[in-house]
Amino acid sequence: MLYQLRTGDVVLCENKPLNQTNAYLIVYDTDNGFGLWCLGCGEALGFYGDDIEKMKTDISNKDFLNIQSVIPKELISEYLSSQCKLAFPVKAHDGFHELNIVVELGE
Repeated sequence: MLYQLRTGDVVLCENKPLNQTNAYLIVYDTDNGFGLWCLGCGEALGFYGDDIEKMKTDISNKDFLNIQSVIPKELISEYLSSQCKLAFPVKAHDGFHELNIVVELGE
């Protein structure tokens, strides 16, 4: 299955050396451009500026990120709205910067 990555999506990546799955939020920062933010430790894995080709190369590298699945930002927003007592629901929305990276996910 092909999936178009977007800012706000979370990629789940297999980390065999540590026997764990890492979760990275795809972000865009006005100073640093596109990047990946680790949800496990809260630190930036790295920023790519506007070099989408470099980010695409890293994302496609099975020895580096090894993406196993993607959680769309809509599912994350729905989960937060259903699990947290909030005055208003969390709403997913599109950012202003397109990533233009498509990944192939196993079924």
